[in-house]
Amino acid sequence: MIGITRRATLRAAAVGCCAVGLLPGGGTGCRAATRPPVRPAANPVVPPLGDAALRPDVRDLSVLVVGDSWGRSLGIGMEKVADADRDRHNAVTPAARGGCGIMQPAKVLESGRLFPKPACNDWPESWRTLVARVRPRAVLLESGIYDTHNPQQLPGQDHPTSITDPVFRTRFDAQLDRAVRVLGAGGARVFLTTVTDYAKPYWNETNGRWSNAMNAALRAGAKRNPGLRLLDLHGQMCADDKDCPAVISGIPVYDETGHPAPVARDRLAAWILNSIHADLHAHAS
Repeated sequence: MIGITRRATLRAAAVGCCAVGLLPGGGTGCRAATRPPVRPAANPVVPPLGDAALRPDVRDLSVLVVGDSWGRSLGIGMEKVADADRDRHNAVTPAARGGCGIMQPAKVLESGRLFPKPACNDWPESWRTLVARVRPRAVLLESGIYDTHNPQQLPGQDHPTSITDPVFRTRFDAQLDRAVRVLGAGGARVFLTTVTDYAKPYWNETNGRWSNAMNAALRAGAKRNPGLRLLDLHGQMCADDKDCPAVISGIPVYDETGHPAPVARDRLAAWILNSIHADLHAHAS
């Protein structure tokens, strides 16, 4: 994901006008043109950007984190937040890898060129090994962002496609269901996040459609799989489909690589751990 810069703001100046008309008593003069009343602007929606800290009751969690570079970033934050109070016995194993989705493509389009992508295609075997070794209570799968914004040439194709293509979507659905089976084989509850849009000025209609299509696929996957829980990461970072601010409540959201900046990352990490604990507790009850 490309780096994020501050969005530029342009304001147009309003120019008043005056119209000549009859004054009381028959005179003429200048009067203001009739205009509709000015309504005060609605307060902008400010995304919450995660939680400031772990809730006091979050303890005894064991979470494995797999997926792409956003998963790696969030996993680092989750491990940091969990380790801040070791008396709570929360353990996070960050095992996500940059540039790794779940599609197992033949090639990936990056920087205008197609590259072979064999390194990430071993995820079913590597995740089975991780689950057997770690034995987590929960697994966070963060793989949607890479598969959203990197067109991929699938086996048997001669050109790259994206999530808006029906063939890509069908394969993604099957791969997601497979990932849930692999990650939940040891009894762990699997958590998945929605994907964010690009922050302005890099948002455009194309990548916006990709993000919307991927989130639709992720929501459908959560409905198909009773053991899968969907966490709305997009709702934590974006006010709507076209407004994902680069700064929220004075906090820079993205670093120079386009991944969550440290403070934002740690807030999102706390929110994820709080959400996982709440779900596990509710499920146990």
